[in-house]
Amino acid sequence: MLHELKCDNATVKKVIRLGKRPESFRDQSARPREHRRKLVQELKDRKEKGETDLILVGDRIVKRTKREY
Repeated sequence: MLHELKCDNATVKKVIRLGKRPESFRDQSARPREHRRKLVQELKDRKEKGETDLILVGDRIVKRTKREY
């Protein structure tokens, strides 16, 4: 933005938010972290039971496919 205003020699020392933070913002960050933590634990448990080639893709556990070229 400073470049567009032709203020190339300006430096940014501080950035602040204008307006209130949405109430749902704090919950949204905690919920996905908790979901991810549970998936990681499930992945570890399944690997300990002997399943192999498992990986996390997005929000699920899948069996890794081997590509042949």
